[in-house]
Amino acid sequence: MDELYDGPWCVLSIVDNRTFRRLFCRVVEEDVTQAHIVDLFTQFQKSLEQRKLKLAGITTDGSNLYPAAIQQVFGAVPHQVCRFHVLAMITKAAREVAVHLYKQRVAKLPKLKGGRPRKGPEEEQAERVRAEREKLLKLYRRRYTLAARNPDSQKLAELLELLKPYPEIAAIRDIMQLVYGLYDCPSSAAALTKLAEIRVQAARLQDHQSMAALRSALNGPCIEKSLVFRDDRDLPSTSNAVERGNRRHRKMQKSVYRVRVKRQLERRLAMDLLREQRAVGREEVLLALHELRHAA
Repeated sequence: MDELYDGPWCVLSIVDNRTFRRLFCRVVEEDVTQAHIVDLFTQFQKSLEQRKLKLAGITTDGSNLYPAAIQQVFGAVPHQVCRFHVLAMITKAAREVAVHLYKQRVAKLPKLKGGRPRKGPEEEQAERVRAEREKLLKLYRRRYTLAARNPDSQKLAELLELLKPYPEIAAIRDIMQLVYGLYDCPSSAAALTKLAEIRVQAARLQDHQSMAALRSALNGPCIEKSLVFRDDRDLPSTSNAVERGNRRHRKMQKSVYRVRVKRQLERRLAMDLLREQRAVGREEVLLALHELRHAA
């Protein structure tokens, strides 16, 4: 389940994670409320009951619109938060912390006087400050590698060499590696145990304003719900199924621009549903044509 904002409207979509087909959708006003989500889920639940089907699980992003609505309509159904969204939030917070620590280090460097320094201690100090500033600048340029999961081996070696004099920044790299390891745990219980250790390690880091975002991401409920799929192999760990349909919608809007009106959006969605409905038959026809051409 996900929402797609398009001009003054919002498209709410429920997509099957196995076939990547849109099951239910609705176009509503831009300011989506929990009442819209509850109403959509209620209609979808009625559609499932008519077909004698039961919802086994649902995956969403980290929006606070969904948890209460899911509980109200579907009850205690497994709710997975997309791990890509959670990791994006954590890596962004980690980069912000690294940038803050970089600026803090640069601010502590001695100020150099204008002009050429005198020979002797003043010249040696100027060389040390410039070398330190250049090293910090290289580290700043590698801030994305700092939070990357599997960086290039050469870039990783250069980064680890730069991190040696800065243990507080190296701690951010260590925490990110532990966070990535959460999704390789055999079960959610083991992942939650490791998550508790990560939170303790993060609490020991230097306290400043930018650190609040990283701690909030690590202590929030989203990261715990992003681990639900470890106990349910049929539950998708990401919301890629619905994001795929949203990307197709955006691409269609870019190629043929029309005024964003509700009626037109609903027609676009109907065309998309019809295309998905005929996809299997279209593939069979194309395969038959290729076989006939090859036989000829």
